[in-house]
Amino acid sequence: MTFMRSTQNLFSDSAAADDAAADRIDPASPVWIRFLDEFRNNPMGRKVRGLTELVALVDASNDLSTDPVESIVAPLGGVVDRAVRLAVPVSGRRTAIVVNVPKAAGVRNRGTALEGLLAALIVDLATAHAAATDVSAECDLAGTSLVRVDAELDRRGLAIEVSCDGARLDTSSPSWRFSLAGQLAAQLGATLTIAPEVSTYVLRFALTSS
Repeated sequence: MTFMRSTQNLFSDSAAADDAAADRIDPASPVWIRFLDEFRNNPMGRKVRGLTELVALVDASNDLSTDPVESIVAPLGGVVDRAVRLAVPVSGRRTAIVVNVPKAAGVRNRGTALEGLLAALIVDLATAHAAATDVSAECDLAGTSLVRVDAELDRRGLAIEVSCDGARLDTSSPSWRFSLAGQLAAQLGATLTIAPEVSTYVLRFALTSS
């Protein structure tokens, strides 16, 4: 299944987006600190898009630490489809997302935490690919970023891989999206790792995790 970006919805007022983000996120959290670092180094159009993205991802993932949500087992196909729909508006005009997962496989979720987690990783890879090619993801001339979401069940559990050839992942200074995804993975009882040599994020749910 392939998804292509068609439209982009942005807040018309960056101040409104800033207020919305501040209301939802602890200003001392690594997610917020790393977001501000990225925010300061981008032109206004990308700043507004970034604020919109941050609010959307946090809303989708819920604040599980202050509003506990019961853990459920959900069909992986539906979770990934919703994550892609969340990622598409901010992943860049030249981003294609290809999904290859066992749709009926069950996966642990709380609210829409897993959707927010996967969407954050998809957008992060698309952004990293655009930066690696030295062309803004907003530019019509940008090369296509092909982001793949693959999953496999084995004896150890369920592994979900989000990858993008050509994306450069900085393991020494991960992005705010990766920080957000890592927090959500921990609350879902999963582990999130980086394989920078193959431009891949790996999310693993162990069979023995509760």
